[in-house]
Amino acid sequence: MGFLAPPLAGGLSIIPFVLCGYTLITLWRHIVARSQHCFRRNAGLLYHRNVHFLDTLIATALLEIAGTGLSFSIAYTAFFLFGYLDPIADPLVLVGGEVCT
Repeated sequence: MGFLAPPLAGGLSIIPFVLCGYTLITLWRHIVARSQHCFRRNAGLLYHRNVHFLDTLIATALLEIAGTGLSFSIAYTAFFLFGYLDPIADPLVLVGGEVCT
């Protein structure tokens, strides 16, 4: 597998580096883009007394987080099954790093 993904200087392969980095960039881009038009798209919901504008923003962000997390899981599983990635040594470190960024 070295011909496809040789390790970088720190010993990290390019596939996990791009997979984690691109996932976060995509998540940020989608949350910002969808929140720009959130009021216009969800104006009908705001007629209900219990629904506030912040609720629609939070729901949109959670939907994007779930979708991006699922796409990361599918891509990771595919790369893992083909042998391009090792198993995650500590899943809490991965989740903590994703949450902190």
